[in-house]
Amino acid sequence: MIPAEMKRPSFKANPIPRACSVLIYAEKIKEEELKRGKRIRKNAEMAFAKAKMPPTMQKHADRKKSEPPKLLPEEYPFKPTIGPQVTGKMLADRAAKFQQELAKKKGQKTQTQPRSPDFVKRPNKIVEKPFINEGDQSGTDKQRMLMQRLAATAKSSRAGGDGESVGTVKNPSSTKAAALS
Repeated sequence: MIPAEMKRPSFKANPIPRACSVLIYAEKIKEEELKRGKRIRKNAEMAFAKAKMPPTMQKHADRKKSEPPKLLPEEYPFKPTIGPQVTGKMLADRAAKFQQELAKKKGQKTQTQPRSPDFVKRPNKIVEKPFINEGDQSGTDKQRMLMQRLAATAKSSRAGGDGESVGTVKNPSSTKAAALS
């Protein structure tokens, strides 16, 4: 057998509280809603009592309240004239008549006949510079041709092989041309 000090104590539960079985929460919410409604009504009445218009406006509002309301609007002595009823058949007849008159008027006038414009063929312009003329597809490169001209003029202006020039020294028009020569 197990000694008494090693035995677990038996479980004993407390009784369920009354608050769990009764719907107290719903009653609390209902009471709070009633208190809130009373508080809002009371504050609205206090605000209405405090709110005042200027004296002349208040007199005018009181006078308007005391006057009996006008129930019937004022009747006018005239009535507008209303034309006869128009049916769909009448509208279709009028549209057909209009189309006939329009066709008659169009038939009386002559229509403009379209014609193509008279273009004058001009001779092709021949450009003196071959690199500008797009029709010429030769392998000439504009930049290369200009650089070769500059190099040729730079070589012809120099005298001797040592690079010293005779006479006046001309600066090249471009630094690239001087570097290539």
